[in-house]
Amino acid sequence: MDEAQDNPLEKLPLLPKRKKFLIPIAIFLAALAIGLPAGILIGSSAVKSSEVFTLTMDKLQASESVQQAVGLPLEVGTIVSGSHDDTNGTYELTFKIYGPVDRAVVRSWCVSEAEGKPWVIDHLAIGIGGRGGREITLVGDPKNPPWSTE
Repeated sequence: MDEAQDNPLEKLPLLPKRKKFLIPIAIFLAALAIGLPAGILIGSSAVKSSEVFTLTMDKLQASESVQQAVGLPLEVGTIVSGSHDDTNGTYELTFKIYGPVDRAVVRSWCVSEAEGKPWVIDHLAIGIGGRGGREITLVGDPKNPPWSTE
């Protein structure tokens, strides 16, 4: 009898004959599966501890529009993304908030005149009800947000 027909590994050309080859691949995939979410959570917690995030949350909690639309207390979603540009002193935040009434997506655009100067909210808006919902602008011109592409 032919030896190739008896060996089931010969029928699977994608599986290497030496299984030691799979160990580095398994280690890489495990590190990726653990490291990627951990990196996202560490990055989000760094943004949550920033001055801009604190300023934005204070403004949201003090707003009557947010209190009526979302309710208090506000809870922040797990992922908070931030983009900081040192050259022109801007900081953009995007995150979700949850309240007893509804949930919303927050977009905040803050500016600082120079390093060491305090941050000021230039534009702050929340979107309620998904893509078909409504947007409430708390600070800035609702027709001309700084992140628009027009």
